[in-house]
Amino acid sequence: MLVNFFLFATAYFGLRSRPWTPYATMGWGLGLALHGISVFVLGTDGSLRERMVQKERERLQRERGGGPPR
Repeated sequence: MLVNFFLFATAYFGLRSRPWTPYATMGWGLGLALHGISVFVLGTDGSLRERMVQKERERLQRERGGGPPR
């Protein structure tokens, strides 16, 4: 919200050529909404997250010499 206020203030006091801040705010809001949907709606079962965690654990085990984690 503070960033959006800064953008509006910059556009109002500095760059009065045309109102561009609603586009930036809507783009940011769209990105935030899509991220929220991907995390809270599509990621409820946790399968993607669990696969990524498992892949990272396997990579770390290979780097440490193949032994089980301590």
